[in-house]
This record gives sequence, C-alpha cells and structure tokens, in this order.
Amino acid sequence: MKKSKILALIILVLGMTFLLASFSLAVKRDSDKSTTDEIAAGETTPDETTPDETTADETTPDETTADETTPDKTTADETTPDETTSDESTPTEPNTTVPDTDLDEPCTHVLSTEWIFENDKHFKKCVLNGCSYTEIGIPCSGGEATCFQKAVCQVCGSPYGNIAEHDWNTEWDYSSEIGHAHKCSFECDKHSEIQPHVPGSAATENSPQICVDCGYVIAPVINHVHSVKLVHAKDSTCKDQGNIEHFVCTGCSRIFWDSMATQEITDVASVITAPLGHNFNGAYCSDPTYHWKECSACSERIDRGTHTPGPVATEQSAQICTQCGYVISPKLEHTHKYGSDAKYDTEKHWYECACGHISNKQAHTDNNKDSECDTCSYRIPLISSEGDKLEDILGPAQITLLKPVASGVLTKSNSSAIIDYSNFKDGYVMVKFTVDTSIRLKAQVQGPTTTYTYNILPQEWTVFPLSDGNGDYAVKIFKNVVDNRYSTVLSLQFKATLSDEFAPFLRPNQYVNYENALNTMNKAAELVTGKTDTLDKVQAIYDFITKNISYDYEKAETVQSGYLPDLDLVLAKKKGICFDYAALMAGMLRSQNIACKLVVGYADTAYHAWISVWTPDKGWIDGAIFFDGVKWQLMDPTYASALGSSIINKVNYTSKYIY
Repeated sequence: MKKSKILALIILVLGMTFLLASFSLAVKRDSDKSTTDEIAAGETTPDETTPDETTADETTPDETTADETTPDKTTADETTPDETTSDESTPTEPNTTVPDTDLDEPCTHVLSTEWIFENDKHFKKCVLNGCSYTEIGIPCSGGEATCFQKAVCQVCGSPYGNIAEHDWNTEWDYSSEIGHAHKCSFECDKHSEIQPHVPGSAATENSPQICVDCGYVIAPVINHVHSVKLVHAKDSTCKDQGNIEHFVCTGCSRIFWDSMATQEITDVASVITAPLGHNFNGAYCSDPTYHWKECSACSERIDRGTHTPGPVATEQSAQICTQCGYVISPKLEHTHKYGSDAKYDTEKHWYECACGHISNKQAHTDNNKDSECDTCSYRIPLISSEGDKLEDILGPAQITLLKPVASGVLTKSNSSAIIDYSNFKDGYVMVKFTVDTSIRLKAQVQGPTTTYTYNILPQEWTVFPLSDGNGDYAVKIFKNVVDNRYSTVLSLQFKATLSDEFAPFLRPNQYVNYENALNTMNKAAELVTGKTDTLDKVQAIYDFITKNISYDYEKAETVQSGYLPDLDLVLAKKKGICFDYAALMAGMLRSQNIACKLVVGYADTAYHAWISVWTPDKGWIDGAIFFDGVKWQLMDPTYASALGSSIINKVNYTSKYIY
C-alpha cells in the first residue's frame, strides 16, 4: 500500500514535468524568429522522451488499470494547448493573403502594412496564420492638441492623448456692452471670463466715451446743432498763407462751405492759399549812399550795397551807379544853345538846347486867324467843348480833338490806383496805377455784352471806350502776382447812359491814340480841305492810306503781344501792319469828327483789324469803304493796299473787339 502511493506520486510529478516542458517549447517558438538547428521529420528532441516513459510491453512496478491514463496522454477528445480545432482560423490583415505555415517550425514574421492603435501606442502584428506575434507598442507622438481636438500622431495618424486647455490671447480682443475678455488662440469661438469696461472721459460733441483698456465705444459722440460763423477770405501775403471764404462751427470746430452747415469740408487744406513769396524783380531802390531791391508787395529788402560810380559827370551825362542807375553826380552846368526852330506839342511850343534843357515854353497863339501858331508851325485844332453835338462841330479843314479828361468828379481810388468815370456820358473811362513799379499791370472793362482786357503802364492815365453803349459796366485794375496770375488792386461798378451812340468812337483811346499825333491830324485836315460831305472825306482819307502806306511783312512776322500803333511813326515810315492801317485811318477820321470804329477780329481765318464808319446817309457801314461810281463797297484798307481791290468782297469778316 505504501509503495503504490509512492509510485503514483512519482508518475504525477513526471506528468507535470512533461506538461511544463511542452509549454516552454511553445513559448520559445513564439519568441524566436528562427532556429539554428532544423529538426527533421520523424526526429524527436531529447526533451520529448521522459526518463520514465516505457514501451508498451514494459510495466512499471505500480501498473495502473486499463481505465487509467497517465498525465502525459490525452484522450481522443482532448487537445494540447498549442493545437486548434478545425473551426478556428488565424486573424489576418484586411486584403492580405496569409501564407500557410507549420507552427511546428519557427515563424518568419510578416508584419501588417497598417498600424494598430491601442492605449495611445501603435504597433504591428504578424499576419501569418497561427502566429500571434505582436510588436512592442511605441507611444504616439507629434501633432498638437487643441481645446477641441486631440493631437494626431505623426506616425500612425491616430488621435491620442487629452484635449488641451484654452489658450487665451493677451489682448482684449472680445468686447460687448457688458465688458471685454480674451479670445482663445485656437479659434474655438470661446472667450475668457468677461471683465467690466473701464470708462474713459465722458462723451462730448467732439469725442465718444471709450473703455481705456479695450477701446470699446461705451457712449457715442453727443449730437448737436451746428452753430457756424463766417470766416472771411484772406489774401495770401509774401510770407503768410491766406484762406478762401468758409464757415466754422463754434461748437465742434468742423468747417463747411455753406452757412447751413450742409456741405462739410473734410480736406482742411483746401481752404488754405499758399504764401505768394517775395517779388524782387523790380528796379533797384536807392538813397544817396546805398541801393537795394525791395519786394513790391511787402517792402522786404535784399542785396543792399553801396553805389558803384560810373564815369565822371560831363555836360552831356551825369555820373551814375553802374549797378542801380542812381545819379551820383548830375551833369555839369554849361552854356545852353537853343535852336532857331521851336518844338511844340498840342498845347505849347518851346526852344530846346542840345543838352535837353527847355526854354521859353509858351502856349500857341493865332492872332492872324490862319489856324496856325504865330510862333511855330503847329496847326491849331478847333477844340470843341465836351457835349457838343456832331452837327455843331463840323467844319472844313479843321481839326476836332475831343480830348478825354480825368475830371475828378466821379472816382474810386485807393493807395495804388484810381478810376475816373466822370465823363461816362461821353463814352469813356480813365484809369491810372499811381505807384511806380515794374510789375505787369492790366485793366479790364466789362460791359453788357463784352469784356476787354488791356495792358497799362504805371503813373499814366489811360483811356478806354465804353464800346457796348448804354448799360452796366465793371472796371478793374490788376497787378501781376506770379506767372500769369493777377490780383485785383481796385474795382468799380457803375451804370452808364451815353449822350449819343457815337460818343465812344469820336475820341482818342488806347488803341486809337491820336491825341498827340500832330502830323496825323494835320494830314487829315489837309486831305479833306474843301470837302463838306462826310463820304467825300472818307474817300479822300481812304485813298491816301491805300495808295501811300505799304504792308510791312517783316513787322507782321515779329510783332509782339501788347503792341500799340504810333500813328505819326506809321505815317512817317509809310508802312505798317493791319493794326497800323486801321488805327491811322480811324484817328484821321475821328480828328475830322467822323464817327469810326476800330474793329479787331478775323478776316476768314486770319487775325485782323479793320474799321467801320458812320455817315448821315448810310448809317454804320461795316469795314472801310470805297465808292465805285455806282455804290459804296465793303473795303479794308490793308487788303486794298496790299492785295488790290478785286478780291476784297470775297473776305468773310468776323468781329471780336470794337474800340
């Protein structure tokens, strides 16, 4: 009995040893990827046979009954731990063909093509049937977690780890009526806890109330009704800027074009005019020691220096400063020698020394009533009084000079200029710039239908006709500022009612200036001597001009803008341009009290000047005329002289200015 128990115990121990050895072999197969010694079919390893195993014919001292089995053997229904039933299959990767293998042999692992993710790690498994080999998991890495999603592994592409906390921006980038907060940098549309606004200064008419931390507008600008005041226009000076007229609100300081504050000026600079800058282009100013240049607008001085003496004074010339022209020493005194022939103008005659000294200046006299001065050869004109009627002053071979006068009865003036319109009934106005200057000056006469602009000289009276007849006139005097820009020096408006329609065209003016053209007036008187009919006088003067004055082509090519005819000079040279022809004939006719217009315009496409005359029989006849024995024809003295009369009637005249 005791021996049988010991035998059974030994058999149990051997069985357990066999099972452990089998289990160890299975584990070793799974962990090894290859074995150094192949085991041939039918061979057994030394571990497969236990020391206690016996053949079928052998019996142990403690043989069991036929119903007993040893621990090393299994029944037909039992399976070993490494065996699988016919219903089991080895897991495979999708779309992967799994090769067969004999698990009794070491597995050469074939890993899956895709990662397996588990517990924030990724790994791959062997896809061979019956092999359960799995790599050791590698922790996922890479990517960045946000407040609304996990990080994504850069290796396996699986989300892993935890969702991040919000990352609040440092700026107060969220605002509402109740306060401000920080937005999340992950753009999750969340914000931090709202903090109350910190109010700034209270809202005014000019500025809103805002949070000093985030800039949120807590209260808007307070609306108000603009109360504006006029800011008058101010001219720019040499140094200081000016401004144009505008309006400023006294409450909010905004500026407007209109008094109703409906047209706001957003560009403040648009109302400012720039300083003019100094104008030192005039002549030098001088005193006995120094000379300098002075700004014509503000009297600013530059280039001050002592005089540079020129040649010493003689009887013929003074000693002057070579830089500024100041007379340092006058001409030396000498014994005057006067000529025997008196010189004269329209009022007086005198004797003159070669040095220019004048002696014995006296008024003309005509005691013998021969219409010639008793002392000189001046032909004394019959001077009519202003307002005489045309029929009252007609006289054969007499000169009629209706001399313009600045009477001083009706004037407007300032420190720089004067406008005299005392004799507007006689069809003219006179202007004068009273300050000596080298700045360009202009005058403008605007009538009911026309506007004429003229050049003028300083310190001289200039006569301008009221060519539009009765109506409202505006007269302005301008001085040049810079380039072609002029500023208004003086302006006047008045209503004119003329004594008659001929008044503007019977007197001298700037364009028909025969007031001192003695030879012109005398020649006209000579031509009409013995003729009483107006048309005969016109014919005589017309014939003389067209036959004796030739066209000056060279002068026509070189004449400058602003040119004014000198009638006596044209008569002496016996040639001129169209302006000279027209002015000479107009001056001659007016000196004979024949109303005559000097017209400037276009003859076809050429800029041209011609005349129109008035006769009692025909009224106004446009263009200088000639009589062909049957009727009076349109004629221009320039074309008649230069080209002949045969083509004149084909010229198309277009009037632009009338003087």
